Amino acid sequence: MHHVQLWLYKKKDEDKIVVGFPAVYNWLSSAKIEDKDAKAVLMKAQKDFESILLDITE
Repeated sequence: MHHVQLWLYKKKDEDKIVVGFPAVYNWLSSAKIEDKDAKAVLMKAQKDFESILLDITE
């Protein structure tokens, strides 16, 4: 089983929801991923996931 961590918040009096997927950043740091292509794939996954969440909340 895989677990997905994410965070989101909305500041008072704003219409914007901020979404994050901290696991991507943790993987980059914890695994000391320095390969440019590997980083790009993980960051794309981050953006894709954010896009999905934004699409379903609009």
